[in-house]
Amino acid sequence: SNETQAAETETGAEAIENTATSAVNQGTTGSVILTDVSDVVENVMPSIVAITNSGYTTQNFGFWQGTVEIPTEGSGSGIIIGQNDTELLIVTNNHVVENSETLTVQFADNTTAEATIKGTKPNADIAIISVPMDSLSSDTRSAIAIATLGDSDALKIGQGVIAIGNAMGYG
Repeated sequence: SNETQAAETETGAEAIENTATSAVNQGTTGSVILTDVSDVVENVMPSIVAITNSGYTTQNFGFWQGTVEIPTEGSGSGIIIGQNDTELLIVTNNHVVENSETLTVQFADNTTAEATIKGTKPNADIAIISVPMDSLSSDTRSAIAIATLGDSDALKIGQGVIAIGNAMGYG
């Protein structure tokens, strides 16, 4: 249809919005039109990071054996949301960074850097971490981007979403 062709010539959110509108207009057939979202992914990927949390957990083995510190490693995703003269700021979930001894951030160009926790709000499961700008090469600085955040109040039930991240450490 003409609507589908128009959606294919547009990029990013416009293509998704037009496709969602087209799918709603065809609701009587029960079909859903899928659109290539590679442009959206390409635009967003430089803002997405993988976070590895290395730490320890205490395991109690009973009265006679006592407690033992066991090394742990967790992973999650983050979004680059800002930068100042000295650091890159990344938002993530609190559960990704809690109990960390070391936080390592992997960027879109596969380079890594150490990060520190700037602040957390456990009841909202949110955290801000930072990476020193002087720990990033000029190539990495060119490969990453600060995310453009949208307006969640403008969302409507039924609109499509794309999940991009580091779920379960799979990248």
